[in-house]
Amino acid sequence: MRAAVLFAGLAVLLAACTPTGEKVCQEKGLQPGTEAYKQCTDAEYQKTLNRVYSNAYRPSGK
Repeated sequence: MRAAVLFAGLAVLLAACTPTGEKVCQEKGLQPGTEAYKQCTDAEYQKTLNRVYSNAYRPSGK
């Protein structure tokens, strides 16, 4: 339970600090509804998940 709360908190913090996948892909000039846009948003979502997991399981230095 504690890990779930920590994960949710980290996800909220990271979501507030990083641009959304949709924004990044639109800034690249991709149009919603295209295959390239879907691939871009999927890749950005995966990057966000990777950041959350890497931060959640990083050793605390103790």
